[in-house]
Amino acid sequence: MKRVLCALAATLALGACGQMGPLYLPDANGNVITRPTRTPPEAAPTPATPLPK
Repeated sequence: MKRVLCALAATLALGACGQMGPLYLPDANGNVITRPTRTPPEAAPTPATPLPK
């Protein structure tokens, strides 16, 4: 019974790996397409401080 439970747990764990679609190995000399990371939005400009008189 213990072996059956271990086999069932292993099957469920491996079946839920999150991979969707067909699995494949990329070509050795294929092009790699990367997407740039998001840059944070620019901070709002701070108001200029008045010069002392």
